[in-house]
Amino acid sequence: GCLEFEPLDHDRFPAVDLAREALAMGDSGPAVMNAANEIAVHAFLADQIPFVRVVPLVQQVLRSHEPATVTTLEGALDWDRWGRQHARELLKAEENQHR
Repeated sequence: GCLEFEPLDHDRFPAVDLAREALAMGDSGPAVMNAANEIAVHAFLADQIPFVRVVPLVQQVLRSHEPATVTTLEGALDWDRWGRQHARELLKAEENQHR
């Protein structure tokens, strides 16, 4: 077989640029992004949000955090908790807005 690689279509796959942004933020960025993504995907699978809302929600959470250095597992878990909580708060605010 033969593999053929094509340039990334950034419009079709915006999460790739978002992941790069998270990495550039330093230690806390990937933890926050992963946590927010898990909450957003769960909300999509539970029919709470449409698929096209997943990446924008993760982006909103990621960009609202202040990047920080993480030196311990507990520090990483703190950012994970923060990302999940912030994503849940945004989802709840959106839900309340649509009522």
